Amino acid sequence: MGNSAVKQHLQNAEKTGVCQLGKMGIEEVPPALHRLVGNLRTLDMSENKIIYLPANMGDFGQLKSLNISNNRIVSLPENIGKLKRIETLIASHNHITGLTPTVCKLNTLKIVSFGNNNLTKFPMELCGLRCLNVLELQSNKIAEVPDGVETLQCIELNLNQNQISKVSARLAECPRLKCCDCEYMERYTATKKKFA
Repeated sequence: MGNSAVKQHLQNAEKTGVCQLGKMGIEEVPPALHRLVGNLRTLDMSENKIIYLPANMGDFGQLKSLNISNNRIVSLPENIGKLKRIETLIASHNHITGLTPTVCKLNTLKIVSFGNNNLTKFPMELCGLRCLNVLELQSNKIAEVPDGVETLQCIELNLNQNQISKVSARLAECPRLKCCDCEYMERYTATKKKFA
């Protein structure tokens, strides 16, 4: 897709507060997107070739939903912690290795997906988020769920297909946790073969 298509989507977003830039083959966040900083509520940039989000990403104070899945993103900018209204953050299928500590300020987050990334540690930065309902961390390289996880507020936790060898007993103390999926890849493969 060319620049004219991106430009058209940005113009539509000025009126609607919703910007759909998915599947457009873009390699960077268009600088013109910053014009929407005052009214953008939903931003979908999934299925592109983006490696970095701009340092000013936190300026989008009205943003409630951000989908950056299926890109090549390696990290989130530090000022993402300024997104005071964000409720949904979908960043699955990227190359993220860790989270910036400022994500602990995203107290309005309800749904978070970091599945299919390169996380090696459980993201403790997300534990204190009081509105969190769903946390998806499947298909990473997480080996341990450490002590301190009892402050996790989510209802559903997906750790399926990681490399977990140690789970803190304190996970059972999570006040709202109702569903925890931490099936191992080996068990998943064996089960698939059994029912094939």
